[in-house]
Amino acid sequence: KFALKSSYKVIFQNKDDLDISSYRFLRKYISYSIIFPSIKESIRKDYSKIKKKSYKNKKIIFLMFCRLIKQKGVREFLNAAQYVCENYKMNKVQFRLIGEIDQNNPSALSRKELDQWKKKNYIKILNHKKNILSEILKSNIVCLPSYGEGMPASLLEALYLEKAIITTNVNGCREIVKNNFNGYLVKKKDYLSLANRFLDIINNPKLIKIFGKNSKKYFKKKFSKNPYSRMYTIINSL
Repeated sequence: KFALKSSYKVIFQNKDDLDISSYRFLRKYISYSIIFPSIKESIRKDYSKIKKKSYKNKKIIFLMFCRLIKQKGVREFLNAAQYVCENYKMNKVQFRLIGEIDQNNPSALSRKELDQWKKKNYIKILNHKKNILSEILKSNIVCLPSYGEGMPASLLEALYLEKAIITTNVNGCREIVKNNFNGYLVKKKDYLSLANRFLDIINNPKLIKIFGKNSKKYFKKKFSKNPYSRMYTIINSL
């Protein structure tokens, strides 16, 4: 709080963070801006090199990629996948999780737990990839049932690449999804809420294309501006 209070300028990545109790008191003391980040330039360049390719999946693919820690909602994703596949005959669905165990984080999934999930034939768990572009393009829906974010790069990339999104109604995530427009917002720490939204899309696969097109529109409207030009203006004014 002392460091923030003595700052010339504070930049927030989303509107909700400004209202979190630990920051709220700052309003009277600081100058601040809310600057939405955008995707890496490498994603734009790599995507522009790829010829428009249509991936025809035999299964509906739900993708989640992140650090494999509790706060990202990894267990909710896995439990929701299990619920869907054990309670319904979902031979046309696959859940994919990409990421690495963060050994230095106390809330990281254990190797033993991860190995148990790998045995499930409806969940495919892959190691972290530097170039995630092809995996996003192969998927139909990108998921992030996080407990809270600044502005998740994974969802920004999903927006840009025209993917339907399912995420939690928490800071950072709800900035990226308009419920029932380009995806769904679900309750935090509630795997059944997540599972029900999986089923909504499975039962009405036309939503995949509708939500995907809307994601691209939403990206252009809200996140296409270069955030660095605004940051440069702030730095230049010091």
